[in-house]
Amino acid sequence: MHLAHIYLEQFRCYTRQELELPPAGIRLAGSNASGKTSFVEAIQLLSMMKSARASVERELINWESNAEFGLPPFARIQGWAEGAVDVNSIEIILTADANRPNHTKKQIKLDGQPTRSIDAVGRLKTVLFEPEDMDLVLGSPSVRRRYLDVAISTLDSTYLRILSQYNKILEQRNSLLKSFRDQDRSTRSARSGELDYWDSELINRAAYIVAARLRFLDQARDPLARSFQALLGEEHELRVDYQLATRLDESGSERDVDVHDFTGLQRQISQRLQHEIENRRAEEFSRGVTAVGPHRDDLMFLLDGRDIESFGSRGQQRLAVVSVKLAEVDVIQQVSGQTAVLLLDDVLSELDERRQQRLLELVGALGGQVVVTATDARLIQVEQLEQLPLYHVDSGQINAV
Repeated sequence: MHLAHIYLEQFRCYTRQELELPPAGIRLAGSNASGKTSFVEAIQLLSMMKSARASVERELINWESNAEFGLPPFARIQGWAEGAVDVNSIEIILTADANRPNHTKKQIKLDGQPTRSIDAVGRLKTVLFEPEDMDLVLGSPSVRRRYLDVAISTLDSTYLRILSQYNKILEQRNSLLKSFRDQDRSTRSARSGELDYWDSELINRAAYIVAARLRFLDQARDPLARSFQALLGEEHELRVDYQLATRLDESGSERDVDVHDFTGLQRQISQRLQHEIENRRAEEFSRGVTAVGPHRDDLMFLLDGRDIESFGSRGQQRLAVVSVKLAEVDVIQQVSGQTAVLLLDDVLSELDERRQQRLLELVGALGGQVVVTATDARLIQVEQLEQLPLYHVDSGQINAV
């Protein structure tokens, strides 16, 4: 699969931009704030229906659009994919809400037919790597959970639906726990049936989420190790372990679970969550929040068995994140049979020349489409990328070099 054509209208700094993309991809060079990252963001938006950068979608709309007509500002992003199984055209239209600042209305169309966001996610498969992704190693657990959620949702629409349900159930359950916090034991006991219901609903969804995360990490294990060794050029093992808020067995290890028996794994997770919730009931009453579940789980990056955040160098940490993204491309190929569009946004400047060459060799071996950007054109005017057309980006205008 590759993105063959893209059209941007009133998106960020782009008034109108249309561009053909060859199957191998393109190179974009330009200074900071020229529009390179916004172009990559538009492609990622066509994949996930949501920007990884914007806190509110109003930020995606050119502030001056429609001003001369006295109409609400709007933006349109449309892409045409080739090699996709079930969709050719993906279109997103954002319209600012004139009555509510920072609010937008979103319309999504697949091949011209209106559809829900949840049904459009992952039709175009992309993997994005940008400098901010260092937070995967150095940031909070929520960043790592979000990475897993985005990666798995690209492949598994059921996961996305269940995750959405889980978050709504979690909100309801937390609201109920807060109402219990100041009540006496007898009142809580009288209302225990309400909590039992939400326990069951929560555990049911949590078991699928955790099982899917463990399966994804198992699929990524070997390509992750291969990519890291190839980039580093040294014999070191990189592993990513899933850290549950509750253990699946008394040994405390999640590495030995059987991810191939998905139903059995869900059952095992359900039993452990039920046990843990019952054990921590008093804590939940006193705190007014749900103490266990996938919303509290984490990932740990291990270099030769040691936490890379504490014991790895900055260079090793960066290569670990790059390796995770390359492994994600491999998993997408394993599961869907499609090659994801790889978006490398100003990544090469963060690596030394030797690692740049190794990364580009690995990217070339993937055989998919790549969109690579740089502030310094010399970084992408290299032999490994010479087959990709080079464009210069300036003030929301993309022109061939």
